[in-house]
Amino acid sequence: MESVAAKPDDSSGQPLNSELRQKHFLDGVKAMSPFILSAIPMAMIAGALGVTSGLTGLQTLLLAMLANSGTIQFVVYMMLQESASWTVVLLTVLTLSLRMMIYSIVLRDKVNDISPGWKLVMGFGLIDALFFIFVEKFKDKDAPVTARQWFYLGGSFSIYAAWTAATVVGILVGAALLEWAGSGVDFPMTALFVAMLASCLVDRKAYCIVSVAGLTAMLAHHAPYGLGTILGTVAGVAAGVLYGRWVPEKNAEVVVEEVKES
Repeated sequence: MESVAAKPDDSSGQPLNSELRQKHFLDGVKAMSPFILSAIPMAMIAGALGVTSGLTGLQTLLLAMLANSGTIQFVVYMMLQESASWTVVLLTVLTLSLRMMIYSIVLRDKVNDISPGWKLVMGFGLIDALFFIFVEKFKDKDAPVTARQWFYLGGSFSIYAAWTAATVVGILVGAALLEWAGSGVDFPMTALFVAMLASCLVDRKAYCIVSVAGLTAMLAHHAPYGLGTILGTVAGVAAGVLYGRWVPEKNAEVVVEEVKES
């Protein structure tokens, strides 16, 4: 007779115990470790840039903790240096955050069976790197709820804690770090994102989206306030929508099968 105390996981039937949660949590930490190593110097630079842009140390730290986005931090600092109004800053931040809405739509099928409280936590912790890792890790929609929850939390918490701590170091060191910023410390992070993007190129639709987005971003590279990236994102989304309307779904599936067979 089975013990009543062994409460099963709703999705897998495995015991829902602390050891299982810890395993999935550490799996998330391990998956994010390459990004953490690359993010630490960037966070230090962000902290230093914040206090040299007119913000206090506390304001810089709060921005890092509440925004949970290095992109938003750097854009805010740049706009403050150019004396942009807070209205323009806010609108720019909201525009940059639109990609998170796209990420959320993609993740919807993978978190439908997760509680609202967990979804709030996952929403706050959503960043570019974690999105790619989570999608790649849980291609199987039947993965246990426990695995998805704690893997995500491990990845999110680890890079959040590392970024916050490194930001504090940057605040304390200050302007001395900004000279170091020009030595190419951002290259490892860029290389990792390129590698993740390459792994997502599995069909013609993906190639179309990436090509349109990349070309648009390059052509609009000199647009003010980093709008080139935003325009590239919008163009990529539009390309994906138009491709889905113009190319029959059946043909797209055939292409995917051909790629898998090769």
